[in-house]
Amino acid sequence: IPAWFYTNVHPDEFPPTHHGMIKAFEAFYTDPQAVTLYSALAREVATSFAGDANVVGYEVLNEPLAGGSQAAVDRVLRFEATIRQAFAAVDPQRTVFVMARTGGDLGLLDASFRPFGGLGHLALDYHAYSTGRRGTGLTFDGLTWTPTWNATHMQIVHRYRGTEAAQQAVLLTPIRKANDLRIPLLVGEWGDLRGTTGGS
Repeated sequence: IPAWFYTNVHPDEFPPTHHGMIKAFEAFYTDPQAVTLYSALAREVATSFAGDANVVGYEVLNEPLAGGSQAAVDRVLRFEATIRQAFAAVDPQRTVFVMARTGGDLGLLDASFRPFGGLGHLALDYHAYSTGRRGTGLTFDGLTWTPTWNATHMQIVHRYRGTEAAQQAVLLTPIRKANDLRIPLLVGEWGDLRGTTGGS
């Protein structure tokens, strides 16, 4: 969240803790002044890059944080829909990339894309760091990782013991959602720890 949101829009309101950070994110997505200022930033970015042939598009927000409910995910998507309009007002032919909650697009399974209206020039971004181990992945509702974040992410393990089938099972959620919406899916980040045994 930009420093100006803490210092100018809501000074001294959010404590410097994990809980305070989540509260700040939640407030940011719905605060009228924050939305206005971030929209202005999006228009400025689009103005700077609209003539650049090497720019594929614009991402609204990398790995947006929010609370763990479906309502929180839908607040993120409503925010992103508004910012997408700001990009499109300046550069309507470029793709705008969006994410649900965090890099794993938590909450994507039941996420509503209605706030976006038409889905032309919209794409879904997903970050793939799954360990691919049997018995790990998303919960049935897609809102969190099971059994834990540590068990499901390559940033923690040092020996790869995953399977292709388990990797595919995790990727099916963003693939199916993108197919249902008929929009492109970009795996914008993927990988494992440098030096992971058995990794490739």
